[in-house]
Amino acid sequence: MNKLLVQARATLGRLTSWVRAHRTAVIDHGKTALIVVLCLSAVVLAGKTGLFGGTEPLEALRDRFISASGNSSVSTGKGDYQETARPSVIAVSPETGTRYGAAFSNETDTMYDRFATCLGEALGSAGTPEAVNRTQWETALSGTGVFFDYVQDQSLLCIAAWQGTSVPGTAAGHSARRFFLSVQDNGVRLYYISAATGQAYRCTTALAKSTLESRMDAYPSNGAVFAFENEAYSALDGDVLIVPDTQEVRSLSVSNPGTPGSAEEIMQLFGMNHITATNYPESDGGRVYLDGDNTLRLGADGVISFERGAAQETPLRVWNGRDSLPDVVDALYQTTLKLMDGLGDAGIRLVRAEYDAPSETYTVSFGYYLDGMQICLSTGNAADYVVSRDQILQATVRLRQYHLTGETQTPLPGVQAAALVAATGGSEPIRVYRDNGDSVTVEWLSRRLP
Repeated sequence: MNKLLVQARATLGRLTSWVRAHRTAVIDHGKTALIVVLCLSAVVLAGKTGLFGGTEPLEALRDRFISASGNSSVSTGKGDYQETARPSVIAVSPETGTRYGAAFSNETDTMYDRFATCLGEALGSAGTPEAVNRTQWETALSGTGVFFDYVQDQSLLCIAAWQGTSVPGTAAGHSARRFFLSVQDNGVRLYYISAATGQAYRCTTALAKSTLESRMDAYPSNGAVFAFENEAYSALDGDVLIVPDTQEVRSLSVSNPGTPGSAEEIMQLFGMNHITATNYPESDGGRVYLDGDNTLRLGADGVISFERGAAQETPLRVWNGRDSLPDVVDALYQTTLKLMDGLGDAGIRLVRAEYDAPSETYTVSFGYYLDGMQICLSTGNAADYVVSRDQILQATVRLRQYHLTGETQTPLPGVQAAALVAATGGSEPIRVYRDNGDSVTVEWLSRRLP
């Protein structure tokens, strides 16, 4: 023990002598280390306060654009994308002459949950699309299978991505609103109508016939028919599904949430610097924020408007625009949820997603939904975005709060609505909630063919 103590004292003595001899150098190195630590701390704090501007969701968009491949399919794991659209009309035909239909109700969500993976598997294993004529399309719909109508056109890429799969071949470039999984011979074929051309297609699939049939058995006929199957509806779009229901609809109330509260968080979502930005009030109680050429307006009516004055000078990133559509939709969906910060009892769903190759521009819109019905605003969609080259160029988000009242109402049944629409020259009846500003009503819209 004494020997160890002697050695320790000797070592300490030598260390003390070395420090005295190099005192100036030790002090200088200590100062340098302290400066580095302080600088790093300052950078971290500045980042947290937003001094360098926000990057979300633009950073998420950039990451996904960079990782997008140049082939014609999207590969993704289940759960990578939020499902931002669902069919509003579904029909199940367990055998020819038997059909159960549901339209514009919460039942469509229950039915879709039963068949969503089947649609995803069919899209993911689809063979080369084969053009078919109107007679072949109608023959398929009159047979055994499951029919889906999203009412709004949807990219096949997006629908497949929501189910954790990908679309091979030329079908990846198509959009459609109506799909049919047809049980034929010993397999299942996928039918759909192209939104761009109106041409009907069918594809072979690897979906097992037994998988689809086992899920269809639970649906007896409720008398649902397609318009082309009944002369009484000859004036309508032939693919309209007429459901003879008298289902009650839940009633809603609406309120205006007013001017959004967290301007700092909203500016960061659009990549604006909330520290250096200037702002001024508007006469109606809203406020406008300016950051360089970027303008953000938070209106007293609950409307958030953003416009980028000039694109930032960032290197042009190369990606396959068509393959990136699910990524853009998903990023903007997450952004919309953050901006809305609570939807009440309603949700939002995708109503438009388009990519313009010449301008490398995406146009994406979301609408408010409840029980399979869109809540239509008099001023536009719930949210509209224009995105190009990694950046949100324009955005308009209309904040509304919807709450169930606990009451119900009985709208005009589907059969009568179809007859009324046909008599007035319309082509398709669509049931919606109508936001009248201070109240919400249930109405049938009359859509006309282009």
